[in-house]
Amino acid sequence: MNLSIYLYIFVEGMMAVSSTCKDGSTKITMDNGKYVRYTPEQVEALERLYHECPKPSSMRRQQLIRECPILSHIEPKQIKVWFQNRRYLRHKPFSHG
Repeated sequence: MNLSIYLYIFVEGMMAVSSTCKDGSTKITMDNGKYVRYTPEQVEALERLYHECPKPSSMRRQQLIRECPILSHIEPKQIKVWFQNRRYLRHKPFSHG
């Protein structure tokens, strides 16, 4: 059974939908139809960064993109949404209905 988690978050006037895929990657759909699928390596890097700082500033996100080559192809907005979703998932109780 493929269990996916969908989150709807408004980011700078755009609706973003994030889902966690069966293979562990995360897919984000912006309302302009653009899909982003994170590789397991990118998710691992983002998780490490999340544990250091769960709410990075805009400047810190830009710095992460510059310093971490694996994240260099991800837009700052997408990283912002990933962190928002990750913070939400940390506090959301899961129900398997």
